[in-house]
Amino acid sequence: MSNPVAEPASRIQRILAFMVAGLVIISLVCFAVAMIGYATGAVSGEVDGFWQTVVMLPYFALPAAFVLTIVLLVLTAVRRSRANRAD
Repeated sequence: MSNPVAEPASRIQRILAFMVAGLVIISLVCFAVAMIGYATGAVSGEVDGFWQTVVMLPYFALPAAFVLTIVLLVLTAVRRSRANRAD
């Protein structure tokens, strides 16, 4: 029985993986900073400037990371199906 050789991930897949990781990490950090800001009273009812960015970033970055994860899964499935067809 032959040993299957795993093909390395393509450049696009690596970029997507790092983008997903970066968006999730940035979102979690912003969420934690916003929670600390609310707890200490630095952020009140009306937010502006820096705090507006910190509070709103997870609302956009986490769904974007989810969509990029789905795209990454589809690309990986297509690559594997092509590799299986070639064998």
